[in-house]
Amino acid sequence: MKEINIENNKVTYSLEAEQSLLGILLIDNSKLYEICNFINKNSFFLYNHKIIFKYIKKLIIKNKLADVITINNEIKNNTIIEKDYGGIKYLMLLVDNTPSVNNIYDYAKIIHNFKILRKLSNFSNKIYKNIFFPKGKKVTEILTYIENKIIKIINKNVKRKDEFYKIDFLLKKVSKNLIKNNKKNKISGISTGYYKLDRIILGLQRGELTVIAARPSMGKTAFCINIAQNIIMNSKMSVIFFSMEMSSEQVIMRILSSLLEIKYNKIRNKNLNNEELFKLNNIKKKIKNCNFYINDKSNLKYNDIRNICKKFKIKNINFDVIIIDYIQLMSGSNNYYENRALEISDISKNLKDLAKEFNCSVVILSQLNRALETRANKRPIMSDLKESGSIEQDADLILFLYRESVYNCKFNSNITEIIIGKHRNGPIGTIKLKFIGKYMRYENI
Repeated sequence: MKEINIENNKVTYSLEAEQSLLGILLIDNSKLYEICNFINKNSFFLYNHKIIFKYIKKLIIKNKLADVITINNEIKNNTIIEKDYGGIKYLMLLVDNTPSVNNIYDYAKIIHNFKILRKLSNFSNKIYKNIFFPKGKKVTEILTYIENKIIKIINKNVKRKDEFYKIDFLLKKVSKNLIKNNKKNKISGISTGYYKLDRIILGLQRGELTVIAARPSMGKTAFCINIAQNIIMNSKMSVIFFSMEMSSEQVIMRILSSLLEIKYNKIRNKNLNNEELFKLNNIKKKIKNCNFYINDKSNLKYNDIRNICKKFKIKNINFDVIIIDYIQLMSGSNNYYENRALEISDISKNLKDLAKEFNCSVVILSQLNRALETRANKRPIMSDLKESGSIEQDADLILFLYRESVYNCKFNSNITEIIIGKHRNGPIGTIKLKFIGKYMRYENI
C-alpha cells in the first residue's frame, strides 16, 4: 500500500487569508493584539509568510513601526536569500490586496483552523503507519495512542467557553491554595495595605471586579493610587494603572508626596529644599525597580485596554492588578448604544471578563449621581452609582468613600469612611481611614 500524504495539498491552507492578515498588520500594527493569543508564525503554511509574520511581530513588540519599508529592511538584514519572502514587491502586494483591516479576526480564525487540519493530516499518516505497520503493538495500545494524540491536539488548539471541570480537579486546586495560604498565614487575595479592610475583603481577588465610587473631592483617585503604591512597595506584584483624568507625571507626583511626606503642592511647584531633595534621591532607588506601569491616554475603549494587556503577555510581563480611573471616561466597543447606561453596562461586563481572562484583579473608579446631595444622609448607596447600568451586578466588590467633613465642617476632616456596599463572597461593613490631604495619603487608624 502506498502511504497517503496530503500535507502539501492546497486544501490545508488559505493563501488569501494568510495574505490578507499580513497585509492588515502592515497597515495597522495595533491589530496584532487582537489575534496574538492564538496566531504565531507556525500558524502560517507558506514559508515566506512565516518569515514576514516573525519580523512584523518582532518590530511591533519593540514598539517600532512595522510597514513595507521597515519589514523589508529587517528581513534583508537577517535573511540570506531575499527571494525566500518575495521582496518588497510582494510586501506591497500584500498591502494593496487587503480587503479590510476590520476583518483580521475572521482571517486569523481561517488560518488557525487550517493549522488544526494540517495537524490532523500529519496525524492521519501516523495512524496509517500504526494500522498497517503496527510493529507488535496491540490494538488497545494503538487506540490509546490515537486517543491521547487527539486530546492533545484539541487541548492545545481549541479553547472552549463551555469547559467543565470535574470535582476532583477542583478539590485538588482549592485544597492546594488552602494549604498554601494556611502555611503562609496570609489573606487569600492581594493586600491593599489597609489591614482593617483586608480583614473583611481578604484582599483584592484575582478574577474579580472591584468598584471604588465616591462624589468629587472624596479622594477616590488618591485612595486607588495609595493601594497601587502599597502593592508595589510591599510585594513583587505588578500594577497597570490607566489614568484617563490625570497625566502619568501627576500620578508619580502623588506617590512621591505620599512616600516622602512632602506637601503635594510643593512637589507640583518644584519647590523642594536640600533635605527634601536628599529624601527624593533615596526613595528613587527604592521605587525605580517597582513593577508599576501607567497609561494616561484619554477616552480609552475596552478593546484598547485588552490589547494593552495582551501586549504585556506577549512580552512575558506579568501583571496582578489593573486600576482604571475612571469608568465614565471610557468608551464602549462600538458606536451603536441606545444610551449611555447601556454603554457603561457593556464596559463593566467586559471588564469583569478581563479579570477572568488574565487572572488578575480589576479595580475601576466610578462617579456617583448628584441625587445623593439632596438627601439628609449623604452616605452613598448602590443606586447612587452614576449611569450604573449593570455595574452593581457585575462587580464582586463595591467600596464607597465618604467623608462627613466635605458636607459638615464641624467634623474631623481627616476621617474617611470606606463603606463596603457589596461583597459577593463575604460580609459588608464600614472601616475608617485617616486621610492626610496635603500628602494625598490614606493611613490605617
